[in-house]
Amino acid sequence: DRFANTRYGGGGGGGGGGGGDRFGGGNADRDGFREQRGSNGYGPDQGMRSAPRKSPEEIAAEKAAAEEAKAAKKKAEEEAKAAAAAEKKKAEEEAAAAKAAADAAAAEVTAGLKVEADKLIATKKVGADLASAVPDALKVEGGVRLVVDAILASLTEPTSRDWCTKGQYAEVLIVMCKGKGGNKRQAELLYSSQVHYDGLGFPKEEETGKSLFQKMLFALYNADVVEDDGFDAWRNADEDDHIPGKQKALVQSIQFFEWLDEPSEEEDEEESDEE
Repeated sequence: DRFANTRYGGGGGGGGGGGGDRFGGGNADRDGFREQRGSNGYGPDQGMRSAPRKSPEEIAAEKAAAEEAKAAKKKAEEEAKAAAAAEKKKAEEEAAAAKAAADAAAAEVTAGLKVEADKLIATKKVGADLASAVPDALKVEGGVRLVVDAILASLTEPTSRDWCTKGQYAEVLIVMCKGKGGNKRQAELLYSSQVHYDGLGFPKEEETGKSLFQKMLFALYNADVVEDDGFDAWRNADEDDHIPGKQKALVQSIQFFEWLDEPSEEEDEEESDEE
């Protein structure tokens, strides 16, 4: 046969010799190929296998471990939160203690200055004599306010404006408000007057109904004790709500500030010259 020893490889003819597979190996070769597939991991003997099933004990152990880890994490977070809260509380307590210590020290200084201010006014000196008698201890921030407090406390007539005039207490106040920061010291002087009149209920003149506090402002201005910038520093201050009587004082002094804000004759003349 012409096909017997060519492309299909010999297997004999007819019905003998194992059946003559077209690929030339017969059924035996085909079976060998199947065995080879199996041995290379593709057959049913070594196919894809599922993971072994865990026992109930293993599952329970894993669950317990997960819960333990979760509990540990929560505990660590709570401890960190508690530590942060404790640190914050400690910082707040330290800040409060520092503020209390500073306030106590400031109160002690103020008490000492008040003693000096009371002693100064108790000398009964006035005018230039009093101005020259101001001790160095009072030539500090807050000193002028305590001197004004002492002056107002010594008045026989609480609403008298004589203390604002020259020959009385104007000179000592002018001296104490001179120099750098004078506007601030003049404002302190006005705060002292504000508190004094607030304690009196901001009385008004019986005959005219005019504010006695406002009349005092005019007296301070006319005696050159408080200048325009000092009045502005007082009325425009923002952080003074803790000082009693500010709003009432501003209402009582509307006419004074309207007058103060009017251009002076000199300013009018300068504006005319510029035109």
